[in-house]
This record gives sequence, structure tokens and C-alpha cells, in this order.
Amino acid sequence: MTTKWSPKDPQDIRDYWIDFRPLLPDGVTITAATVDVPSDQATPVSPFQLLAKVSSDIVNDDLWVVARYSGGTPGKYSTQYHITASDGQQFDLTKILEVKERIQ
Repeated sequence: MTTKWSPKDPQDIRDYWIDFRPLLPDGVTITAATVDVPSDQATPVSPFQLLAKVSSDIVNDDLWVVARYSGGTPGKYSTQYHITASDGQQFDLTKILEVKERIQ
């Protein structure tokens, strides 16, 4: 779960995954998940300047959460994950997503 994500280019619309298996006992799955992006971002001049969550879903036998992000200005963003497990446990996780322009 401590895997570092590779940076996202501001123009990418890209998926990022989190494997919650290390937190869940055997046989327990994720029944609900929410993903939030920072709400304290500066007002964007264009839509691509705002980091946005396009979608999120529970995948891989209900043990992983995938979120698709778009936009963002270069910098680091704290994304928030909240899951509810089939045994009633709830977990919160903050994951840093870095937005960085690719230089070719």
C-alpha cells in the first residue's frame, strides 16, 4: 500500500490504483468507497488547471479502488480515500498525487 504513484501530466486523464488487501482480514472485501480531491485548490483559469476526479470504482475481487483523474497544475495533491469493509470496518487513507509536466 505504500507504493508511490508515478507523476501525472496535467493533460493526462489517468487511472491510479490502491490495493487495500494489507488492511483487510482474509475473506473481507470492500463494500463501499469514496474518493475526494482537494477542495482548497485555487480557482482555475482553464478546466485543465483544476485536478478533478473523473470516476472511481471498486475492482479486483472487491479489494482495490481505482480512481481516474484529469487536469491539475504542477504540484502535489492530497487525495482522500474512505472505504467500508464487508465486516463493518472503515478505513481512511490519504495518498499524494503529484502533477508534473512531462519533458520530452
